[in-house]
Amino acid sequence: MSTGERPPAGDGAGALSALVVLRPAGGASAGPATAESVAAMLPEQAAVAAVRDWFVDHGFDVTAMHGNSMAIQGPAPLFARTFKEAGPPEPGRPLPLELLPDEVSRHIEAIATTPPPDFGPPP
Repeated sequence: MSTGERPPAGDGAGALSALVVLRPAGGASAGPATAESVAAMLPEQAAVAAVRDWFVDHGFDVTAMHGNSMAIQGPAPLFARTFKEAGPPEPGRPLPLELLPDEVSRHIEAIATTPPPDFGPPP
């Protein structure tokens, strides 16, 4: 685990998570992912460190990078304070980047909570 990353705390009960997608190095969108374009989609390591460190410093658990994204996890009140939400964020809806400082938001393409798993119809 590299500096600034923490494993998820506890069992995750009552915690929310979101996927943070970082901008490609150079900032331009690389378009659809293909075998030829995947390397162009990766963010700069300095951007990864800046985003990861900001979220860790503000109380989130942060996973390692996977491709161009990392996951953040924390209690609902932490998400509400950070993203000025009245309640828990709606699953799948993008979170507002303009509430984050520019030195962090300029590296982020999008942040969205993940919908809960759907294992089919209830019994």
